[in-house]
Order: sequence, then C-alpha cells, then structure tokens
Amino acid sequence: MEDSLVWHHSPRGIYEVRSGYRVAVEAKQSAALSGASSSLLLPKDFWKVIWSIPVPPKIRNFWWRVCCNKLASKENLFRRRCSDSQQCPICNASRESIEHLRSV
Repeated sequence: MEDSLVWHHSPRGIYEVRSGYRVAVEAKQSAALSGASSSLLLPKDFWKVIWSIPVPPKIRNFWWRVCCNKLASKENLFRRRCSDSQQCPICNASRESIEHLRSV
C-alpha cells in the first residue's frame, strides 16, 4: 500500500481553499474562545443577516467595523502607532476600547 496525502477537511480528501479557509476560521474562533474572556461571540448566520439588512452600505460597514474591532478607537490607533496614548479623552480613567465606548 502506497502513502498518499489526504486533506481530512473536505469530502474528496483534496485540499481546497474553501476548506482551508474554513479550518483557519474555526481555529481562530477556538483560540479566541480559550484566550479572551470578554470576546464577542457571534451566531453563525450573523453576517448573512447584517449584509442582507436593507440599510445604506455605510451602516453595514460600520457594524462590520464594530464587530471586528476595526473602529478608530484610541486603543486601535495606539496599536497602529497613530496615537501616542490609549487613554479615553472623555473620562481619562481607562483605555478607549470598543467595550469602553459602549459604556460611555
């Protein structure tokens, strides 16, 4: 019997970009579940709902940015080296993250 390469994540056993992407997303989600205690967990069909809502595209884009932590908060700007501080300019008590913006 000869050895052969088999990709166990697709029905045909052949690597496909689609199945590789799915495995990468699942690995990222499982890492987020085990690592972060306050991470946002979204339902499986969440993005289908967001992209199908009849609102202007800029609203859907805004919600994508919120859910993926891509808003220009001080924390994100500091991480990208576009700001010299993570402090919230309103309360000066903690860093300005997406979670902090919800509570202000």
